[in-house]
Amino acid sequence: MKSDEMKRYTRELDWLQDYIDGRITPENLDRLQKAIMEDSEFCRTYLIYMDTDTALHAMAADPVFRAEIAESLSEELAHAGAASIEGKKWKKTARIYRTVSWSALSLLVLLVATFVWVLAVYDHSVRQFAKSGSVDPYRPRQVKPVMPGAPAEWLDGDSKILKNRLVSSQPGGAKAFQITDVDLGDTGLTLRLPKGITVEFAPYAKAAFESAMRLRLFRGEVRVDVGKEGSGFTVVTDAGEVIDIGTVFKVGVKESGETHLDVLSGEINFKEHLVLENGAVPLVLQEGSRIVLKPRESVPQSQYAEISGIYPHLAVFNNAAQCYYSALAEWGGRLWVIGSPPYAPMGSEDKLYEIRSNLRRITRPESVGGTHSNRMIHRETGQLILGPYFIDANGNVRPNNPSDFSGRFCGTARHLEKPGEKACFATMEKGLYEIDLRTFEYRKLIGDDASKALQNKSNDTNVLQSQLPGTFGMGLYKGMDRLFYINSGDNDWGDSGRIDQAGASAQWKKAGEDWERLRSGQFGEVTGPRGIEGSDDPNDPVWALGMDHRSILLNVFDRGEWTAYRLPKTSHSYDGTHGLCLEQPRIRDIGSDDLLMSTHGSLWAFPRNFSLSDTSGIRPRSSVLKLIRDYCRWNGRVVFACNDTSSWPLYSTPRVETRPFPAGTSQSNLWFVPPEQLDRFGPVSGRGAVWLNDSVEAGKPSDPFIFDGFRYRSLHLKHDAAESVRFTLEVDKEGNGHWTPLREIEVAPGEYVWIDFDAEETGAWLRLASSRDMEHAVAVFQYRNEDRRTKQSSPVFDGVANVSCTKTNGGILYADKISRRTLWYLPDEANDEQGQYVLDANLRLRPDPGNPEYGWFRQAAAIHENVLRTDSASVIYEENGRRYRLPKSDLTGDATSDFSRIGAPWDTTGIPGPERSAREVVHGRDLLNAHGTFYELPTPTAGGISKIRPIATHNRRIKDFASYRGLLVLSGIAMDHPGNNPHIVRSDDGKCALWVGAIDDLWAFGKPRGIGGPWYRQSVKAGEASDPYLMSGYDKKKLYLSHTDSQPVDIRVEVDLTGNGDWGVYERFTVAARKRFEHRFPESFGAYWIRFVPERDTQGLSTLLLYE
Repeated sequence: MKSDEMKRYTRELDWLQDYIDGRITPENLDRLQKAIMEDSEFCRTYLIYMDTDTALHAMAADPVFRAEIAESLSEELAHAGAASIEGKKWKKTARIYRTVSWSALSLLVLLVATFVWVLAVYDHSVRQFAKSGSVDPYRPRQVKPVMPGAPAEWLDGDSKILKNRLVSSQPGGAKAFQITDVDLGDTGLTLRLPKGITVEFAPYAKAAFESAMRLRLFRGEVRVDVGKEGSGFTVVTDAGEVIDIGTVFKVGVKESGETHLDVLSGEINFKEHLVLENGAVPLVLQEGSRIVLKPRESVPQSQYAEISGIYPHLAVFNNAAQCYYSALAEWGGRLWVIGSPPYAPMGSEDKLYEIRSNLRRITRPESVGGTHSNRMIHRETGQLILGPYFIDANGNVRPNNPSDFSGRFCGTARHLEKPGEKACFATMEKGLYEIDLRTFEYRKLIGDDASKALQNKSNDTNVLQSQLPGTFGMGLYKGMDRLFYINSGDNDWGDSGRIDQAGASAQWKKAGEDWERLRSGQFGEVTGPRGIEGSDDPNDPVWALGMDHRSILLNVFDRGEWTAYRLPKTSHSYDGTHGLCLEQPRIRDIGSDDLLMSTHGSLWAFPRNFSLSDTSGIRPRSSVLKLIRDYCRWNGRVVFACNDTSSWPLYSTPRVETRPFPAGTSQSNLWFVPPEQLDRFGPVSGRGAVWLNDSVEAGKPSDPFIFDGFRYRSLHLKHDAAESVRFTLEVDKEGNGHWTPLREIEVAPGEYVWIDFDAEETGAWLRLASSRDMEHAVAVFQYRNEDRRTKQSSPVFDGVANVSCTKTNGGILYADKISRRTLWYLPDEANDEQGQYVLDANLRLRPDPGNPEYGWFRQAAAIHENVLRTDSASVIYEENGRRYRLPKSDLTGDATSDFSRIGAPWDTTGIPGPERSAREVVHGRDLLNAHGTFYELPTPTAGGISKIRPIATHNRRIKDFASYRGLLVLSGIAMDHPGNNPHIVRSDDGKCALWVGAIDDLWAFGKPRGIGGPWYRQSVKAGEASDPYLMSGYDKKKLYLSHTDSQPVDIRVEVDLTGNGDWGVYERFTVAARKRFEHRFPESFGAYWIRFVPERDTQGLSTLLLYE
């Protein structure tokens, strides 16, 4: 720097030196940031200064460099008659140089010694600072620019990146600004960085500038030309680091995590991450080279046991009614996760965990526990906020004291006024805090109901107490210059019994104000395009994801108003009137072209640019059974935080005659999934309504319902108006808000009509309007895609006993108490003294004789017979005095043979003895095993048997099943099976075995199928309705009707559209005497339940359905 420039910037340079020394005040830090942003000359000076400081820091940490310098100095000082330099004597030795004559050699030695002394002092201060374990309120752990990212000039492409960041405009159209993150839609972006480096981002790229010379690429493609002075510019991906040494190159990151690297001119160094960790030499690539690299592997297969993406050693346990991983994030190359109980606003035994790339899990000693699901990355201060923890880039953790700063934190957002310095925290009980991220002083803006109830000292009676209805807060996000808050329950839910009464979304604009309610609904997620880092851009949309009793709600806040869209529900296990929304729907960045949305047991592709300008592109991917709380991408895989096993069944009464004994301890795990597998779980299906017995005003359009992404689509309509109603259907073809007519449908009074949409009827969204006012209107959509599964089970189930197996090992299972953290297994042939086994975290099944508790266990967890009844027609399930019917196995018998033999193997006890019918293996719902088919069974508060969904038909003799360390465990193994299936764990003594895997492996058993019906050769009175028989979840459906009367009989076929008893007449069939009538349902037709009503007394009536 020139001398006149040094005089000009004396004050600013003093601030900068204070910043580097860690003693800058908040006021001067504000002034320094302002100078960097407003003065381009000083900004360049600042970058040179910081680059030099960073280089010094790197050299100080390099033992090889220090050893070489020390050796060289020792030689020089020996000639000069000075003492040798060793360790902390560097500073003293440097002072000796002042007595050395000013010869050329002495001058050289003096300069080198001074340089090394600076390194030593700098290194010493860094080490002392690290040893202190405290969090510096003013300085990040790594030496980084005060303003993160890089100064840049916008040359071409997406200009939205300039918003709130523009410093100055220059002739020729170049615009100078400070850039941190790049997250593009369908427009590219070209930037010029210091040293003449040009960076061209392709559309849909996502990246972050860690400095002016370092870019981390998460998604998409970037082309870099470093010019003459930009050597050393680095692009980092999951596969490695590309270091430019004078070239033009192109880097792309695919959805799978693969890195594609093209050297267009010159040469580059490429460092694979695993190679870097082992200290190997970088790979040099010449012009014309092209390589494709996979993301780095997480762990050698032999180091930790792993089955279906679940590592048992990563499971978490506690003594509470629930234990789950509630939030996670990638930070500094590591995975950070927190375990939580259901209710702990004042802290708990649960921990913060740091997981290294080799899957070694470290329990952080700073853990204070609590129930938390908040997470945010604050770039300005270089911190990850996860629950009550503040984690810097070096992995130093500062916890908040729960006795001072209490609550169940559900969301963290950028501050409205000082986003670079502060953040806001919301609690599940409507509390709102602001906290200074440098001093960690906090202020309560809205009181927390939990702190008030506990009379915690952080509860200030002078603070505003919220009047917002609802409870169970689920998220907080900043957008449009306000904070958005959501919750999913209601204070009087126990009395209302309707989920449309529960939950709310709200906004908050300034201190002194309460939450302002926006609309009702059980909302579980609020976020935006910037995701975990939040946004200060007032033009960014905000997305709120939730549900009501009709369907999934997707609200978009854009252009100053909320707009609601609706999607179908795949699972109803999340519909409880308690409002807990146990799944916590999420929209997260997993490094692919689209975001990943999870809600109601399904995974969706969610467009990054979703706004009122373009609402197209949402598409379903697959169905899942795991209860997902959070997820992110890490080391090339998507990591899901799950809620697996609870020791306390949620809001449930016995669903069958005897409920099995719950797990001895609550426990959950993480689930690691390759991105390409996200489309390969369960088949896509769902149902949802825009009107569900709602009062509808004539001419008023419904909320838009998704119309794209499904092969088979149908709509069911009914009303109670005294006259015919004409329904007008409109479609938004492009997702741009332009609506055009699609159909008009006339529905007579008291009738029900269903519509099959053909493939030519396309569009992003569909909405309805009626020609008349209606007191009770129903408009329900039934959607699905092709179920490509067959009857054939996957090889992962080889060895699970089939009905013909003669040598089977079966027994009862129980997840042990927290003190042992094992799974007990008691084979049928065991007694109280011997024959017992335990399964441990290494998936070792070993004998455990002599445990006195096994006698108690045998009684408590015993499998009871006749829990499910059968007759000649079907499986009978009774709940709350109502009777429902399910299909029998299709293993024997078919539609052209004697129906009395249908499902015969399950009408009698098999070789393993009585078999478990129902058990909770995922929190908040049961796994039901009936006649060779697995079902997902919601709790009664979420609909119970009326909202059941079939998973897969297995036709195996499964004795028992349980959840352990996030795994699904099955007993009932063919001991003579010769196969080598890694899912089969055999005991040390070879006498027994278990199957282990993920619950979502069950989809691979084979598609659901069966035969049966409400009546088989029954005498029925005129007008008598049959029991409801399950219809939902089966794609190919064929009906057989017959009777033994001498005259034709008219039979009314009715369907329940929703599972709530919304019956409509599908068709009336006339069945000739002593002849069988056959009807195949259209592939697009779907309903929850079916029943039959004969128009006159009928003898020998059979109403049977074949599901293939």
